[in-house]
Amino acid sequence: MATNPNQGAAQFLVQNGYRDGYASFWDGNVMTELTEGTLNVWTLTPNSVPELRPWLQVTSHLQTPPQGKIFFVISKWEAYGERQPTTQALADAMPEDALIYEDETVKIYGFASDEAMRQACGFAAFP
Repeated sequence: MATNPNQGAAQFLVQNGYRDGYASFWDGNVMTELTEGTLNVWTLTPNSVPELRPWLQVTSHLQTPPQGKIFFVISKWEAYGERQPTTQALADAMPEDALIYEDETVKIYGFASDEAMRQACGFAAFP
C-alpha cells in the first residue's frame, strides 16, 4: 500500500499541536483527510497572495480566519513554480525563520496567529 507524501507533514503538525492553517487545494483537503479532521485547513487559490478558494471547504472558512497558532503549507512543486507558477510569489514571501518542517515534498511555516503570519509576510488582513 502506498503512503501519501503528505503523511509525514500531517503527523508533524498534529504532534506539535497545530490544528488550523493554510494550504493549496491540492494539499489542504488531503491533510484534513489524513488526520481524520484533526487538521482544519483553509484552502487557497493558486495566487501570489493568500486568497481563499470559495468551494470544497468549510463555508465558515470564508468568514473566519484560522485561530491560535497556525501553519502554512507550501508544496515544493508550487514553490518552484510548477503547475501553478503564481504560487511561487507566495512561497517567496514566507520568512525562513518561520520554517518549522521540511521534507522532499513540502515546506511548512508556523506562526503565532493568522495576524502574525500576515504581518511577517506582508499580506493584507483576512477578508
